[in-house]
Amino acid sequence: MHRARCLATLLAAAVVTISASPCRAELPQVPEGFTIELVADAPLVEHPMLGCFDERGRLFVCESAGTNRPAAELVEDPQDRILMLEDLDRDGVFDKSTVFADRMVFPQGCLWYRGALYTCSSPYLWKLEDTDDDGVCDRRTILVKSFGFSGNAADIHGPFLSPTGRLFWCDGRHGHEIRDLGDGEFGGEDTVAKIEPDPEPGLPNPEGRLLTKGKAARIFSCLPDGSDVQVHCGGGMDNPVEVDFWETGECIGTVNLFYGRPRGDCLVHWVEGGVYPRFDQQACIDEFPSTGELLREVHNYGHVAVSGMTRYRSDAFFGDAPQSPLAASAGTRKPEADASGSPSDQAHFFVTQFNTHKVVHSILQRQGATFRHVSTEDFFVSDDPDSHPTDVIEDADGSLLVIDTGGWFRIGCPTSQIAKPEITGAIYRIRRDGAHGDAGKLVDASPEHFVKPLEDLFDNNGEWQAILSDPSESTRIAAAEVLENAPQDIASRQDAREALGGMVVNDTFAVSRTAAETLVALQDHEPGESAEIVRYLTNGLRRPEIDRVLEHSLIFALIRLGDQNLADYLDDEHPAIRRAALIALDQMEGGRLTREQVLPLLETNDPALQKTVLDVISRREGWAAETTTLLAAWLDDDLTDERAAILRTFLTAQAADPAVQELIARSVQEESLGAAGRSVLLEVMQAAGSKVDQLPETWALALQALLWSDEAPSRRAAMRIAAVFGSDQFDATLAGIADDAAVPPDLRIEALTALGPRLDEVSGDRFSFVIEQLTTPEDPLARLAAARSLAALPLDEAQLSSCAEKFAEAGPLAAPVLLEAFTSSERDDALRILITSLKTNDESLAAVPQQELAYVIRRAGGDLQELAAPLLDKLDVDVAGQQAKLEKLLGLAKGGDPGRGHYIFFGETAACSRCHRVGEKGERIGPDLTKIGTIRQPRDLLESIVFPSASFARDFEPYIVLLEDGRVVNGVIMRETAEEIVLQTTDFREVRIRRDEVDEMRQSPTSIMPQGLETKLSEQQLSDLLAFLQSLK
Repeated sequence: MHRARCLATLLAAAVVTISASPCRAELPQVPEGFTIELVADAPLVEHPMLGCFDERGRLFVCESAGTNRPAAELVEDPQDRILMLEDLDRDGVFDKSTVFADRMVFPQGCLWYRGALYTCSSPYLWKLEDTDDDGVCDRRTILVKSFGFSGNAADIHGPFLSPTGRLFWCDGRHGHEIRDLGDGEFGGEDTVAKIEPDPEPGLPNPEGRLLTKGKAARIFSCLPDGSDVQVHCGGGMDNPVEVDFWETGECIGTVNLFYGRPRGDCLVHWVEGGVYPRFDQQACIDEFPSTGELLREVHNYGHVAVSGMTRYRSDAFFGDAPQSPLAASAGTRKPEADASGSPSDQAHFFVTQFNTHKVVHSILQRQGATFRHVSTEDFFVSDDPDSHPTDVIEDADGSLLVIDTGGWFRIGCPTSQIAKPEITGAIYRIRRDGAHGDAGKLVDASPEHFVKPLEDLFDNNGEWQAILSDPSESTRIAAAEVLENAPQDIASRQDAREALGGMVVNDTFAVSRTAAETLVALQDHEPGESAEIVRYLTNGLRRPEIDRVLEHSLIFALIRLGDQNLADYLDDEHPAIRRAALIALDQMEGGRLTREQVLPLLETNDPALQKTVLDVISRREGWAAETTTLLAAWLDDDLTDERAAILRTFLTAQAADPAVQELIARSVQEESLGAAGRSVLLEVMQAAGSKVDQLPETWALALQALLWSDEAPSRRAAMRIAAVFGSDQFDATLAGIADDAAVPPDLRIEALTALGPRLDEVSGDRFSFVIEQLTTPEDPLARLAAARSLAALPLDEAQLSSCAEKFAEAGPLAAPVLLEAFTSSERDDALRILITSLKTNDESLAAVPQQELAYVIRRAGGDLQELAAPLLDKLDVDVAGQQAKLEKLLGLAKGGDPGRGHYIFFGETAACSRCHRVGEKGERIGPDLTKIGTIRQPRDLLESIVFPSASFARDFEPYIVLLEDGRVVNGVIMRETAEEIVLQTTDFREVRIRRDEVDEMRQSPTSIMPQGLETKLSEQQLSDLLAFLQSLK
C-alpha cells in the first residue's frame, strides 16, 4: 500500500493548552436529573464535526477550517484537520489540543483501533499512524479509493467498528469506483489532484481491476487492513451519515433524504444486500439486485438533518445495560422473549439533528427480523439558532459528549445560507446526577470496551452446537453471524450448513435472517450441496407471515447462490415460492429465464406474483403482448393506487411495443374508462415521447378525438402529448381551438403553446389575446401559461418589443419564463426596451435569473452590452446588502397573524401552495413545509422568501441542462432513470430529457422559486405569512 509521510512531521506540531475551564453564557437544556458542562471550545477547537476516543482517553476530533468550498478547491488547498484533545488533570474538561493530522479534505468521522486512527477524508478511506507516539501523525496510508464528492457533506463518513471486526463506512450519492491493485490492495497513490474529475473530484479511478462502480449511496465494509472490500447495502438515498451496531452485529444508521418529497431523514436497519429508497432515484436503485419491494426505515424523524449517532451501552443513564451475547452464552442472563416468541430486548440510541439544534433519545426494540421504533424524546436542546449538533460520543464512564459544529456550514444546508464562521462550535459533556463517581474522574477503555468481538463466542465455550441452541436469541444470532469464520476444529462446514439450515427453517425470524446470510457463504460447490441450500431457503419462505426483511434475506441468499436449477420451483404450489424463484432467477448473474417459463405465471390470483411477473416482462423486449388481456381487465375495474402505479411503470417501459400501443389507444377513448385509468394512460403517452421516435398512428387517431373531448383535463393532456411529439398532423385542430373564443382561455393558450414551434409567424389577433392573458388575470398561473406560450411563439420585432414593454406587468412568477422569449432573439430594438425597463424597475429585475439575463445580453450588440452592464453589476450577490435588508425586515417576523397568513399562503397573491405542501394541501414541487416551523428560525424563513437563490434546500437545487441541439432547460431534478432525467421547470412543467441528448449539466445559482415575492406583499401580509410558517410545527 502507498504510504505518504505526513506534512505535519515537517513542521512544529500545533499545540494549544489552557488552564481554565471554558465558559459560555447559556448551556443547552438537558432532562431533569442530568447535568451538562462545556468541556471544550475555542481556542482548543473552533469548528468540530465528528470524533472518537482512544484507549487512553484522548479525544480525536475532525475539524473544519470553517470554509464552504466546492470539492475542487478543497483538494487544491486542503485546510481541514484532525485534532487530538487531552484532559490532563482528568476532571472531564479538556486542557490541551494538538493537531494530529493537518491538510485533510473534509474528514467526516474517525475511529481509533489497535494503535491507528482510521478516517474518511474524501475521496479515500485512510489509516493514520503516529509511529513515534509524539501525538502527531507521521504515516498516512490510503486503504480504499476512490469516492466522488462535491463538498456538501453528502460524502463518505466513518469508519465504524463492527462486532465482526470489520470496518464499515457510509458513502453519499456521489459515485464510487473501487479497483483491485492485486494482493487484496484497494488503495494506492493519492491521485485526486492529478486526474481530471469526471463527474466530480475523486472520480474516475482508472488503475487496477474494477471491483465495484456506481452512483448510488452505499454502506461499505472491509477488514482493518483495507482488504476484502464489500458492499453491504445501498439505494437512492442522498446521505447516509453514521452507523452503529446492535450487540448481535446488526447495522443501524442515520440517513438524510431517505425520502425526497416530502423529505424524510431516518433511522434505518441496514440489512445485508438491502436496497432502499428514494423512489425518485430509479437509476441508482437499478444498480443493485432486487428482492422485491424496497426496504424501509425503522423511524422517520422528518426534515431534521440527522448527523452523528451512537448506541448507548453503559448502565449509567438507564439502569441495567444490555449484556453482550458473550455474557448470555455463559449463562449470566435469562432468555428474553415475549408471548409470541419475539425477543423483547431494547436498545437506546442518541441521534444528533443539525436543523433542530437537538440530540434526541430513541428507543428501538427487536421485532421479527428487524426492529421497531418505541419512542423518541428530546435529550439535548439548544435555543441558539447557530447551534448545530453533529456528533454524540459515549465516554468510558457512561457520560455523553455532544459536538456542536457552530455556524460555519451552509453548502447544501437547508437552514440559513449566510455562513457564520465567526460563530465557533463547542463540545459538551452530559452526566446523570450521581452516576459517575464522586470525583467525576474518567476511566480509559479500548474500542473493544464498546464493541465486543463476536468471534469470541467460540472461545472456551465448549460444544458449538450448544451455542447455536442457547436459550438466548441474541447468542444464537451472534453465533449464526460469525459461524462462517469459526475454526475448522470447532465445526466442519458441512455440520455448520446443516445447523444454519435448521435455524433458517425453525428459529425466530431474526435468527433465520442471519443464518440465511451466512449459509450461502459456507457453500463449497460440492455435488448436491446447492440443492440442499435451496431447499433450506425455500422452506424458510414457506413459513407463515414472514416479514419483508426476512423475505429479502432469503431471496437475496438465493440470488447469491446463483443456482439455475431454481427454475424447478417456478411450478411450486405456493405463490410465494414461485415469486421468490422468479425474482432470484431474474436477478442472479447469468440468469437464463425464458418467456415460456415466465408467461404462464400470469395465470394467478396472487397480486404480489402478478406484479413481479409484470416487472420481469417490462424489462424484456417482445414479451408484452401476452399481458394486454390482464391489463385491460385492470383498466375496466376500479383502479386502485397500487395497480395504477404498476400500470404506469409497465406501460411506460413497454410503450414501444405495438400491442401495448394498441391497448393504450383503444382504452383511452372508451367512455366507460374511469378518470384514474385515463389519467394513467395519458401520463404514459406523454412520457413515451422520450422512448418512441414517432407518434404511433393509433395514438394519433386517439389524440384527435381527445382534442375535442368535453373533459378539459383530457383535452389539455392531449395538447401536451401533441407538443411532446411535435407532429404537424394536429396543427389544424390546435389552430381551431386557439382561435375559438368559446373555448376557455387556458385551453386556447395551451393550444397555441403546442402549435408555436411549427408557426412561421403569429397573427395580430393571437398575439393580442396572449399578451392580454399575460397582464390581466388575477391567477398568477394564468400569466405563467401566457409567458410560456410567448416563449414558444415566433414573435416579430414589434411583438417582442411589446413583450418588453409589458415585462414589468408579468409578475415574479412569469417574468423568468417570459425572458426565454428573448434568448433566441437578436433584435436589438426589443432588447433595448427590455434593458431600459429593467433598469428602472427593481421589482422586475429581482425576478430575473442572473445567468439567463447575462445570456440574453451576451447575444446583443456591443452598445447594448454597455447599456446593460449596470444591470449585471446590480445582480451580483451583495452579502452585506442582503444582511442589511434582512435586518431591516426581521421585525416583521413578530406580531403577524397566522390565520391571515394561512389565507395568503393558499391564496393567489403569494401562490405558495402552487409549489409547497402543508399537510394534505398544496403541491410537492418545492420542499414540504408541514413542519417548517420546527426546523427553521424566523430569520431563515424570511431569507428564503426574500433571497430564494441564497437558500436551496437539499435535493431541490436547480440545474441548467444544455442539450445537443442548443436548447437550454432550467429546473429541479424530480427523478432519474438510466435513460432519462425528469426536470420540473420554472413554469411548473415536467420536462423529460434523454440522457443522450445532454451536452452539459451543471448546478444553477438561481432558484426556481420566483424572486421578488416580498415586493408583491405589504409588510403586514409578509408578517402574517411569516407567522403562519412559524406556526407549522
